[in-house]
Amino acid sequence: MYVCLIEKFYPDVIRVTWTDEAKKEVTDNVVKGDAWKSKEGKYSISTWLTVPAENEDKNYYCNYEHESGKNSLKKQDPLYHRTAYLVYIVLLLKSSMYYLIVLFFIYRAWAPTKHRGKKA
Repeated sequence: MYVCLIEKFYPDVIRVTWTDEAKKEVTDNVVKGDAWKSKEGKYSISTWLTVPAENEDKNYYCNYEHESGKNSLKKQDPLYHRTAYLVYIVLLLKSSMYYLIVLFFIYRAWAPTKHRGKKA
């Protein structure tokens, strides 16, 4: 995953794109955030690119166009968020546990009514 943060620009009109090594624009798996205003009256924006496993060895570049000039941010190292992966697994396990607990209570509520009229 590549993350690009552009800070301290004004006005807030900016175009941010991602390109690969061949300078071809990449549009798949791109998320662009909204620009936000700082206390100083300047704006910031963030965007990130999720790279498929088969393209991990390629480099990608964050480019932006603003009235102050066209710029390209040079090579940035990809950020791998193992923490996000672990959080996802924990949430999945937690949801499974809740599911089992609910099933248990449904069974307990249903089981006595099923066997009420029977004698052992």
